Formats: sequence, C-alpha cells, structure tokens
Amino acid sequence: MLDIGAVLWAGACPGDDESAGVNYSHRSPKGNRHMRRLLNQAANAAARTKGSIFEIVYRRSVTRLGHNQAIGAIAHRQCRLIWLILHQGVRYEERGPAVTNNPSKSAPRE
Repeated sequence: MLDIGAVLWAGACPGDDESAGVNYSHRSPKGNRHMRRLLNQAANAAARTKGSIFEIVYRRSVTRLGHNQAIGAIAHRQCRLIWLILHQGVRYEERGPAVTNNPSKSAPRE
C-alpha cells in the first residue's frame, strides 16, 4: 500500500468530484472513522503547537481554506508522514521557525 492508499483508507484525502473542469465537492471520503477522527485531533493539536511546521502550514492556509479544511490539510500531511516513518524507517526532524530563523550566510554583517 502506498502512502496515498493509507491516506485514502484513513479518509484524510480531499474529495475530487469534478465535471467539465469545475470542482464541486471537497468532502473527504468516509474511510476509517476512528483513524480520521484521531488524525483530525492530532492535526488540531499540532496546528496550535508553538514553533512547529504544522503551525506555519495552518496559518498560511487558514485564510484561504477556513479552519476545517486547513485542519484537513494538516491531517493529510500527518497521515503521509506517519506512513513514511512506519514503513520506510525515516527519522522525523522538526522543521519549524527555530530552524528558519537562523541568520543566513548571505545576510549582510554590520
């Protein structure tokens, strides 16, 4: 099963009803009810965690999508991330503002 299959099974992928190039539905499929709820709770907690990459993603997308769809997008990312960690043995390293706020080498010195 690919990571996309895991996301589809969990019900954390966006709907894709389309006709003549127009998207009609953004509802997630039913999937596994318990897994979907667990992912949404984890996404909500991650979006409110100060200094995490998921907080940055939430703040960037909430103005466009609204709260519920932004949480759904984070749940989708987290489901793919969990699959990678469990099946491919990838080590997770947080990429948050603490990493991006370091002064770069190209910054002028005074």
